[in-house]
Amino acid sequence: MVIAIVLSGVAHAARAQESACGALAPAACAREASARLEQDPTRSVAMLRSACDRGESEGCRVLGALHVLGRFVALDVVQAHTLFGIACDAGNDRACFDLARMLARGEGGRAEPERAITLLERACDARVWASCGELAGMLERGDGGMRADAERARSLYERACENDDAAACEVLADRAESDPRRRVAWLGRACEGGRLAACERWGEALRESDAERAAGALRRACEGGVLSACNGLGLMHEDGAGVARDLERALVLFRRACDGGIALACNNVGRFVEDGIGGARADVAAAAQLYQRACEGGAPVGCNNLALLHEEGRGVVQDATRARELYERACDGGAMLGCYHLAIALDERREARRATELLTRACSEDVAIACTTLGARFEAGRGVMQDLAQASSLYSRACNDEDRLGCVALGSMMQEGRGVPRDLAGAARLFAHACDAGELAGCTRLGLMHQSGEGVAEDAGRAVTLFRRACEGGELRGCNSLGYMFERGLGVGADAVRARDLYARACDGGVLRGCSNLAVLHLRGEGGVPQDTARAVQLFERACEGRNGLACTNLGALVESGGAGLSADPARAASLYRRACEIGHARGCAQLADMLDAGRGVPRDAERASALRAQACGQGYERACVSR
Repeated sequence: MVIAIVLSGVAHAARAQESACGALAPAACAREASARLEQDPTRSVAMLRSACDRGESEGCRVLGALHVLGRFVALDVVQAHTLFGIACDAGNDRACFDLARMLARGEGGRAEPERAITLLERACDARVWASCGELAGMLERGDGGMRADAERARSLYERACENDDAAACEVLADRAESDPRRRVAWLGRACEGGRLAACERWGEALRESDAERAAGALRRACEGGVLSACNGLGLMHEDGAGVARDLERALVLFRRACDGGIALACNNVGRFVEDGIGGARADVAAAAQLYQRACEGGAPVGCNNLALLHEEGRGVVQDATRARELYERACDGGAMLGCYHLAIALDERREARRATELLTRACSEDVAIACTTLGARFEAGRGVMQDLAQASSLYSRACNDEDRLGCVALGSMMQEGRGVPRDLAGAARLFAHACDAGELAGCTRLGLMHQSGEGVAEDAGRAVTLFRRACEGGELRGCNSLGYMFERGLGVGADAVRARDLYARACDGGVLRGCSNLAVLHLRGEGGVPQDTARAVQLFERACEGRNGLACTNLGALVESGGAGLSADPARAASLYRRACEIGHARGCAQLADMLDAGRGVPRDAERASALRAQACGQGYERACVSR
């Protein structure tokens, strides 16, 4: 049967039809027109109209699809609705599907969900598989007065997906959140069927288990214009996961995504620009602008990174208040590092309760450094009730999550038997693990074990190697320990001048034991180090004020005896010993006990003296044990 229609008021005469299609039959004309659309759209549209006028339903359907999109013809959903209806009535099941979607949405005419369902069922039975997926959605929602039927909807989605309807596969993936294996499989089918958003999701899901396939999926999505996938692919190039490590390529991908409005990518460009990597010129001020852009664009990690710059005054004005506001924003947006940094800022303002809450939240979201910091609070009883078992548990969690400082803290508790059974070999393993991973505090702690032979073979040379590695890497406790080795000639030739320089470096960096050790060198004036008693007293005072018990004890001894040019002052000496004892320095407790026994500088108190000697003995000061 020949169908004659009038399109937009334009009559097509038989001569025009013949000139458009030539000698081609209507079906062949429609096929050739569809194939030539991109090369010759004007002639192809004329051929489709001619084929449609001559009764070829596929010509009507393709022309309707062009009117829906506004490609090569005017955007006209009413005309599309008419054309799909003509084609559907002529037996074109794909056109019935297209018409059903318009009827379901009320496009080009009034909404008719019941009729839409009828047409979808017809098209689905005719193996227009996308119709099955569309029908499943309507069943799932209970559209058109139908009773919602999730089971039948799922069956239809599966039927459509198994027959290469990629959209249905993606829907199934959304429904399979509780079954990761099936979710990955559905996403893979959706991606292979051309759903580029599914390719990105598939790539992200495969990142840990199959990095190479993940990179391929992200590349496909990125090349197809899914800019967030470009950002994901950039991260893989940065890490060298599934692809060659290529920082310059990573930066190109980050920039492309950022320029396209992906806020998280702007943060990543900022990281590269801040550090001058991937061929970027180091520019902290430019990095700050990128972080600002990321933050305002909805990437809370950008807020966190901008806050760090404001806190340090790098590239922006130093502003602690602004930093705190940005940390708040980052934390509220779900960037757990923002919660961690906010906790640190609040702790400095003595808002311990909220700081603890934030650390707990960040730790629960696998921010390992937050677990370590929270563990330190429980260990010291700072802002919380002291709980050594909880501290060790938090350190263990942090260590397992690759925070090596947590490993060092847990090793220290194992070494001392605090909160956990004493385990020297286990402590040494943790220190070695942390050291090998670049946490230099672990190198220092392992070096101290080798120096003393506690739990490991006594090996001064190995200790020196570990201390030197730590010190050269900026771990100043390692410098102090290396200075001690040079002072005593352990594992290296004795060199007091070298020891002095190392102690000074540690002291200048805030290691108070280094100040105390440097003071001793100046007090003695040996090995090429000039004697300087005034400098020694200053260093002891500085270290003691910073709660270094050894310095308080040594300064107390000088004050008690009137050494180093000081006036003898038994009362002040007793006060210094008391401070040392309260800090936990056993010899300070024993010295105070002697003064209490003699009633020198303090009222005589034999009972208190005996208790202090017992305390010092229990802390390992053997002379106090003999004097009891």
